[in-house]
Amino acid sequence: MSEIIIKMRNMYPQMNAAMKKIADYIIANSEDASREGAHMMAQKSGVSDASVSRFVQIMGYENYKLFQLALVSSLSEKPERKTGNTWMQYSGQMDGNNTKDVCRTIFQRSIQMLEDTWKNLDISGIENVTKLISEAERIILLSVGRSKVTTEALFSRLYRLGYNVQVFNDPHEQVIITSLVREHDLVIAVSNFGVSKSVVEGVLRANKNGATTVGITSVAQSPLARASKYCIFSAYDYEAGEMGKYYEPSCENIPQVTVMDCIYMLLAMQDEKRTCDVYETISEELKSEHIKK
Repeated sequence: MSEIIIKMRNMYPQMNAAMKKIADYIIANSEDASREGAHMMAQKSGVSDASVSRFVQIMGYENYKLFQLALVSSLSEKPERKTGNTWMQYSGQMDGNNTKDVCRTIFQRSIQMLEDTWKNLDISGIENVTKLISEAERIILLSVGRSKVTTEALFSRLYRLGYNVQVFNDPHEQVIITSLVREHDLVIAVSNFGVSKSVVEGVLRANKNGATTVGITSVAQSPLARASKYCIFSAYDYEAGEMGKYYEPSCENIPQVTVMDCIYMLLAMQDEKRTCDVYETISEELKSEHIKK
């Protein structure tokens, strides 16, 4: 999938109705859209010419021509890969209700989310966050709901490496801890859509108290992305639509956990001898918890 289409999907939840119509049209007809003028795109999207102008500016381009050139270039990088049927999505529209179809849908969506995240992954951002973790006196992880999957994964990895890390999933506890953070603390907040009230307010509170903040979300320009000093983006599950939010698929968590693994390995490799010594000690001690044959 082209990088500009992935970017469009990540910004989709923050678009108004007219912007979404344009995005829907381009995503579904990217090859045609790359050859059409602004007026034609407005007609086919069912919006005004002014809406198309605003759309390309939101996407970060001065004018329609520059946007169109970027779209053409992005589409020519690699042909869009067709993975099975277009009904493969978390919208309740599956080809039958048998176990194989359900499992195939979930696997294909998860694979697509990983590929989309990798294509737009900010490597320098990963390096920055790795450095921030290694230098922090204390690391605070914030999340609610299904975003706990990501924070729990990161907690178990950092804890095993010996970092001073705590995770808070209760909104009241998040208020308390972010009121107590200070300059050398690092707050990492996770919200798939970037709108969880207690998480976003916790980041704002942490900023006010001088802590460094990192947001992990799938939605560009979300409240969490705007509040955080640093941000890591995973792919947004555009195909899921509104129904996908009710199902709460884990496909958006999978690339986030994978990114956490990348940071974990980078941290482990900073002092490989110490890491190996710690793992060896832990492994020996954990043997007492194994059931003897």
